[in-house]
Amino acid sequence: MGAGDRLQASARWHHRGEGDEHLAQYLSLHPLGAWAELVRYQGIRDEAQLEEVRRRLWRLVVRPRGIADLATFEAIDACGLDPAGFVSDDYERAQALAEELRADAFTGLAAPSAALAGVVNLTLFGARFPYEDTGPPPPPLPDDVLAASVAADAARPEAALLGHVRHYGAPHAGYEAWRGGCQRR
Repeated sequence: MGAGDRLQASARWHHRGEGDEHLAQYLSLHPLGAWAELVRYQGIRDEAQLEEVRRRLWRLVVRPRGIADLATFEAIDACGLDPAGFVSDDYERAQALAEELRADAFTGLAAPSAALAGVVNLTLFGARFPYEDTGPPPPPLPDDVLAASVAADAARPEAALLGHVRHYGAPHAGYEAWRGGCQRR
């Protein structure tokens, strides 16, 4: 596979470029988080559009080493970072933070989902390769290999999710609730 084959469109925690340092795997700790991010990214707003979605959903086993735990707005604020930047529609601040984390030898970060309040996403920096988990637990795998199996094939999210996804430009319910609690102190 050539470097050009591994270009990935820019997103929240990385920017498009050549080399493994410009790759990231975006995961969610909840299945609805993955679907919500897809719905938000593709701008799906109604059931007719949702009917067209067919994706393979994977289950991964991740050994979290070197992950920056910024999974809550409280943790983000405690680190002196701006929690609003974690759910902003402008990715520039997040991409800059990701570059700092990479430079400090972090392998990824856990952060609030921008698409679904209350859900935590996990982003892994760099290239990873799947190991098909089709039987007993796998032997110890190198850090760049994730044990993976297909959880659903040619699947789509339930229509009920549409009412809960935070689309671009809309306020983030989790951030707003956190901010409101901070202002009452």
